[in-house]
Amino acid sequence: MNNNPIDSKLKFIGKVASTGGWVLSIIFSASGFGLQGSILFVIAGYFLALLVTMFEVILNRYGSQLPRTLAVICFLAYGFGITTNVVGIFYARGAGGTVADYLIAITIGIALEVFPEPLFMFCSGVRSSDLLETLGGLFSRKRRQPPQQPPAYPPVIPGKRGRHERQQYQR
Repeated sequence: MNNNPIDSKLKFIGKVASTGGWVLSIIFSASGFGLQGSILFVIAGYFLALLVTMFEVILNRYGSQLPRTLAVICFLAYGFGITTNVVGIFYARGAGGTVADYLIAITIGIALEVFPEPLFMFCSGVRSSDLLETLGGLFSRKRRQPPQQPPAYPPVIPGKRGRHERQQYQR
C-alpha cells in the first residue's frame, strides 16, 4: 500500500479489526474450553486462549523458518483454537442443533481464528509467512530454511574499534 491517506486509514481499520478479532476469539475460546467453577479455572481458560494466540502469531511471523516440531505445535494450536471457538460460539448463540447453527458456528469460528494474525501483520508492515506454504513445507521432501541467527555481538563496524578490541591492542 502507498502512503496516501486512504491507505493509512485502511491500515488503521485493519489493525482495529484484527485486534477485535483477537479479543472475540479469546472470549469464545475461553468459553469453549468449558472451564467453570472458581475464578482460577476462568483465568486458566483465558490463559490457554492467549497461549494459543501466541503460537498462531509465531507461526504467522516465522512460518517456514520454524523447526518442524514447533510448526506442528503451532498448527495444532490453530486446530485447538478453531474447535474451542466453534464450541464457544455454538453455546453463546444458544443454538438448537440445526445444520445452519453448526455451519454458522464453524464459519465464524474458523474466520475468527485465522484472520487476525495475518491481517495485523500486513497492516503493520511486518513481513509474515503464508500459512498454506508453511503447511505444504511440513510435508515436502525439500529441505526447510534454517532459522536465521541474530548478528554476532558486538557488531563489527569497519574503522571503529570497540572497548574490548582497544584492550587487546594495549596489551
